[in-house]
Amino acid sequence: STQTSRQSKYGLLIKEVKNVVINDAEFKNYYRGIQIKNSSQTVSTPTLINLRVRNSTQTSREEDNSLGLLIEEDAGPNIQDLEILDMPRGILIRGEDSGGRATPTLINIRVRNSTQTSRQSKYGLLIKEVKNVVINDAEFKNYYRGIQIKNSSQTVSTPTLINLRVRNSTQTSRAEGFGIDISGRVEAHLEDIEIEDYDHGLKYQGDPESRAVSTPTLINIRVRNSTQTSRAESYGMQLIDLDRVVLNDVEITEYQYGLELSNTQSYRAVSTPTLTNIRVRNSTQTSRFDNIGILLGNNVGGFIKESQIEQAKIGLMLADGNSTLIQPLKVFNCSTGIKAASMAQAKTIHGHYIINEPDFVSEHQDWTYTGFDLMGAGPWKIHNNTLVGMQHYLKAADAQVVFLNNIGTSNPATDQPFILTGSDLDFNYNNIAIAGQHTGVGNFTADPMFTDAAQRDYTLTPFSPCIDAGSPAEPLDSDGTISDVGAFTYLHQIAIRPSHRFVAPGTVVQFTNTSIGHEHPSTLVEWDLGNDGVVDATSRDWSYQFNQPGVYDLKLSMSTGILNDVREYTALVIVQEQQLQAPTGVQLSREEGNFHITWEPVLATTGGEPIEVPYYVVYASSNPYGFFDFVGYTTGGQTSYTDVQTGEASQRFYFVIGFSGTYREMMDFIEGNRTMRPGQAQTPAPKPRKEIPGSRTNQ
Repeated sequence: STQTSRQSKYGLLIKEVKNVVINDAEFKNYYRGIQIKNSSQTVSTPTLINLRVRNSTQTSREEDNSLGLLIEEDAGPNIQDLEILDMPRGILIRGEDSGGRATPTLINIRVRNSTQTSRQSKYGLLIKEVKNVVINDAEFKNYYRGIQIKNSSQTVSTPTLINLRVRNSTQTSRAEGFGIDISGRVEAHLEDIEIEDYDHGLKYQGDPESRAVSTPTLINIRVRNSTQTSRAESYGMQLIDLDRVVLNDVEITEYQYGLELSNTQSYRAVSTPTLTNIRVRNSTQTSRFDNIGILLGNNVGGFIKESQIEQAKIGLMLADGNSTLIQPLKVFNCSTGIKAASMAQAKTIHGHYIINEPDFVSEHQDWTYTGFDLMGAGPWKIHNNTLVGMQHYLKAADAQVVFLNNIGTSNPATDQPFILTGSDLDFNYNNIAIAGQHTGVGNFTADPMFTDAAQRDYTLTPFSPCIDAGSPAEPLDSDGTISDVGAFTYLHQIAIRPSHRFVAPGTVVQFTNTSIGHEHPSTLVEWDLGNDGVVDATSRDWSYQFNQPGVYDLKLSMSTGILNDVREYTALVIVQEQQLQAPTGVQLSREEGNFHITWEPVLATTGGEPIEVPYYVVYASSNPYGFFDFVGYTTGGQTSYTDVQTGEASQRFYFVIGFSGTYREMMDFIEGNRTMRPGQAQTPAPKPRKEIPGSRTNQ
């Protein structure tokens, strides 16, 4: 009865019981709905299915600490389809300092509280000093702390929480409420989590006195706050004092501080988080004074990649002493894209897109838009970034800055591109819009020719003047050309893959064009067999029947936009009357960690002509697909080879080719074929033509 005093009363108590099954039960208006405890040496694993624990909303619970479900000591129940309604405390799973043998497992759990109830210091789920617990498919609603996990014992707690929803009412007073609060020696796995309308979405604070054994993992996390909620000092996600942590696919919306990573112990080793696909967004309706999208503190390293920040006063803030490697970051519509401090440590910031879109700028004309705000000597190197819609590309105080290979656009062109206070600036090879004359070397102003800015595609088209326009003193791009200007690297390179290299007369060879950077409809293609100036074909790919013995060169030319690439291949196809037979009896064995391969000698051509083969060339790969790498050769007709391993290899694949010719001819062949496919060769890099009549290969 709701009129009955319920202090220390329970609906169901399971104590020191090894096994029991309870199916379809309801417990109403008890101080403790269900209590399961076990202090015996035998693990208790009761099974509870389809249970309902309810409290009356009419019951005075201002001082009420009633609890829906209590699991304690070494009990490991399997609970499925549990509903708890209007209990000030939902579920408490409490272990012992010595750890536990049991693993409580809860599946399909619903814990809901009334929005009319005072909920200060109340929780939906508390996991305390528990070694292992699994919770899958659960909802916790209207609690001051949706989920709390804490562990101060010497045994590491490794809870697994999957497919959880933690929600708060926007009508409820939620001062300092937490969606998920984790602290102590906890190495959790959280996956598919939704947190809504908490001032502190997720806080995870490690134990500064302990070292991590494993890595906490947070995957597919959604933390959202209402734009109607007062959010002064609100945090979407805080990660504090964690040696390591993996975040993958995280979305944080409507917080003053979206994501904070910090390390409070100055003596502690650098934290090394791994963050992938992080998205932090704010609304234009939200009061966003001095808010920050992502804040990375000192003594924090690791890396962030494939992440995006939108509509913050400061997109990314880097504290002095931070060493996080940030792979291309996209920052949209932020007053300051990246703000960073480095008093005495060299700092490089590159590869980022900091974009202010015209409509947003028009709606927020009271904002000042700055790409980079730097403080401290550094020295700083700011290179290969793309900045759009800026009033100031760079603001620096007491800093030494190299500003190189960047794109900067503004409409109209800014008359204050740089605001420097006690700072030195080296400004070269940028495509940057400024009012007035350029200083420095290699700077210019031109339309970058973005692919589709309206769709947020700020890659370059093949017509862009930024391609190969960077500093020649910088490392070449991966295609071997001079570095590009801006965050996007436009790779363009000629490449051919022939179906065969060594063929008999009458063979048709297919030439597959694997070139990159020339996929535009306007691309022009020219094939020139023999490099005689006569164009033999203009199709993307090409095939040709070789009827006459000989050594054939091939030139491929491609033109797209401002790009003109030409590559000449020497001795690409060799046509011979006779080919060598393939080696037979190939055997592979393992000797002291190395791989040993043997084969029978090749004694004849494919036409049956006797021949002596003096050389064999060996190729290997870690998998049987694609290209194999040259690993060595034998001389004097030797038919065995040992591939010495510097590390432990789990598997290895090989093929062997025979070579009949001179030693010099074989070395030329190897130089042009450092990698090959079984049955066909990768095209060699262009070299001076070397005729190799009489040389023959097999494989």
